[in-house]
Amino acid sequence: MRCRVRQRGTIYVFVLGITTLLVAMGLAGSMLARISVERSNLEQEQAKARLLAVSYLDYCHSRIDGYTLWRGTVSQNVWDTPEAFADGSAERMYIDEIDGDIANDNDQPFRLYVRVTVGNAVRAYSQEFIPGESNKLIRDPKSLRQESAE
Repeated sequence: MRCRVRQRGTIYVFVLGITTLLVAMGLAGSMLARISVERSNLEQEQAKARLLAVSYLDYCHSRIDGYTLWRGTVSQNVWDTPEAFADGSAERMYIDEIDGDIANDNDQPFRLYVRVTVGNAVRAYSQEFIPGESNKLIRDPKSLRQESAE
């Protein structure tokens, strides 16, 4: 009789150990699924931020192209107030790399920096613009570059 009681206890401990192992594996699987979903969301945010940054660069270009008085309304090397742009927020900064004064000469090239935030993703791009005929701004296609998004 004593031998049967000991066997029942062993089976209970064995079943409890297997159950604990299965619960641990289930929790690990659900955590991996959650991490995978978060990673996928971040990748989507990064792709959106990259596309919106280039779009915002185009948008800023269209706002100032052909308009000569814009240089007096912006500050050199200062990020503008962030504005809502599509699914995120965007800001811009103008830099005159020749003499450091964006407002003093309409015929000097300048670099336009844009920074877009979508969720946790931040992307920044810049491009150099060269004034052309009829106050049109010409993009230097070789000057588009991704900046660090600090």
